Amino acid sequence: PTPAGSPSPTPFASLTPDEIRDRILRLPAKYRDFVELAGPMFVGDELSRFLQMSDAEKDSFMRDFFRRQSR
Repeated sequence: PTPAGSPSPTPFASLTPDEIRDRILRLPAKYRDFVELAGPMFVGDELSRFLQMSDAEKDSFMRDFFRRQSR
């Protein structure tokens, strides 16, 4: 359970291939470039989750992703 007053994390839905394609096309260039570069290394539903994140969450995900890949 989440503490009182804390928002619960938003669950991410699995996106269909068409939804994924449409969301990628609508991404700002920096996120679209990241998906083109890192997308093949995503595991499981990471792409669906990434596409549903806020910009701040995407930025954090990108930093963490490159940190994990550099180990």
